[in-house]
Amino acid sequence: MSKVLYYIIVLFGVSFSIQTAEQTLPEEPPAKRARVEDPRGPELVAAVRENRFGTMQELLNQGVSIFTRSELGSSLLNIAIGNGNKEIFYYLMENGLECDVNFQNNEGTTPLLLAAQFGHFQIVRFLLKKGALVDLKHNSGSTALSYAVNFGHTSVVEELLNHGASVDNSCQEAFTPLMIAAQESYNSICRLLLNYGANVARQDKRGITPLMIAAADGNHQMVQEFLRSDNNGINLQTQRGETALWLAATAGHELIVQLLLKNNADLLLHRIESPLYTPVAGAAMHGHVPVIRAVEDACKDRGIPTIFAIPGAFEGFNHAFFNGHRFAAAYLANRYKESGGSVCPLAQNIISKMRPRN
Repeated sequence: MSKVLYYIIVLFGVSFSIQTAEQTLPEEPPAKRARVEDPRGPELVAAVRENRFGTMQELLNQGVSIFTRSELGSSLLNIAIGNGNKEIFYYLMENGLECDVNFQNNEGTTPLLLAAQFGHFQIVRFLLKKGALVDLKHNSGSTALSYAVNFGHTSVVEELLNHGASVDNSCQEAFTPLMIAAQESYNSICRLLLNYGANVARQDKRGITPLMIAAADGNHQMVQEFLRSDNNGINLQTQRGETALWLAATAGHELIVQLLLKNNADLLLHRIESPLYTPVAGAAMHGHVPVIRAVEDACKDRGIPTIFAIPGAFEGFNHAFFNGHRFAAAYLANRYKESGGSVCPLAQNIISKMRPRN
């Protein structure tokens, strides 16, 4: 089943075109002092990018600035981290680039953001010890925690949280790390974030919650854990009026529908375009008979005499019939007749030839 949410966190790579900056450290040996527009800057960056440690060291000793930047303003430290070269990374840190630990390129990328993105646990830990700001954001609004969650780096996620990363810090569209983890079905990371107090009822700019994401994707385990953590947001609605129940019912996730209904999910909440577009209508329109049965059981538990007392049930029957969902149409037709309603002759003629599963 395809995912309901349709957000992508935009990650920016490191460009390797080079430009140098004039910077001088008064206390450094002359060999390491920056030169103005040193023509060998591109050669130095290429050496770092291609993991040629000896060439890099030789160029630095010859006076090519360790503060050489790329066209995006990336430091040599960023380039080394992007390549996962620990030897070069530690050498640069020990020879003047420790001061660049929070340096952001033109797009806001820091060494910590890159290390979190690529899952370099030891580098992440080292940067944090050297004073890397854990919640410093990329221009997109993403933090190191967002990157680590998005790529499923559990150990990095835990390390960042241990160093005080904001668990509900949101990026573009107000998407939180827990929403990202739910969208990617990273259950272990979801639990980790919950342990650090992630807000289950937090909504993004479209009104979507982590519970809605898990419900729409059919992740029964996380729906259960989200509800156990906090079920106060069970009836929250998106800007379009969808609830976790509506999304699960429309997608045909019977067990999740049952779970939400047991936790008092509202059967009457509907999409904004029509008060008839309720969860049972959505289930019927897509031919999900098991979900319709689950709604019927909830009606009995709540003292509702018939499923057709729920707005949208009859309209759902019509849609099921005309959309070719024969068993759903037949099932609802039989229930409708039992409740004293009459079915149009055309529908009755076709339904009489079916054998619905009761």
